[in-house]
Amino acid sequence: ILTNFARGVHTIYLQDSLGCKGQVEVKVNVAFFIPNLISPNDDGQNDRFEIMGLPRGSFLRITNRWGDTVYRSENYDNSWDADELTDAVYYYILQMPNGDEHKGWVQVVR
Repeated sequence: ILTNFARGVHTIYLQDSLGCKGQVEVKVNVAFFIPNLISPNDDGQNDRFEIMGLPRGSFLRITNRWGDTVYRSENYDNSWDADELTDAVYYYILQMPNGDEHKGWVQVVR
């Protein structure tokens, strides 16, 4: 089972129990993915809440653990970076243009 693969082409090296070796290239396409952790520390990795495959016109609301809205966007553009918020777990409601709704949490760790 392949896990923790980013979108792109990856080379996988194989060896069976008899010592025969081989390799295969695998193209990984991620159609839709919501991360559960961001680390907004300006290192260029996971600095924003970026949802892969997000359709235009998606509504996003993020709340703290008390249910207070800390971020809201009628047309989310993957730009939320938890600016001026403390490291914590936040909860999101993502409503897609087709009516689908996703709920979950995202942890902020600097």
